[in-house]
Amino acid sequence: MKPMQIKGMGYSPKSNRSFYFIVKKSNLVKPINNVMEKIGFDLYFCDGHEIEISANHMDHYKNKNYDIDLISTENRLIIIVRADEVHQKKFKELMLAYGIFQV
Repeated sequence: MKPMQIKGMGYSPKSNRSFYFIVKKSNLVKPINNVMEKIGFDLYFCDGHEIEISANHMDHYKNKNYDIDLISTENRLIIIVRADEVHQKKFKELMLAYGIFQV
């Protein structure tokens, strides 16, 4: 599986939020599906469909451990994760396992 291209990431300890910026034209479907499944959500992309093409599209996912926004812009997928420190660490490890940094 080809990794998705991560453009940047950050963490705000005061609000327990982390941010991930992914290049939209990179391989997204399988990596995002794997990450979302491993944290307890159904597949984000079904039947191989690519992410919503239009800019300014947002989806919200919430379970007992994670509160996640997936925001589609013209060139990027932005993921905002709200979770406690333990689950932030798990999400970061998954993102790094399925992605590479694009400089």
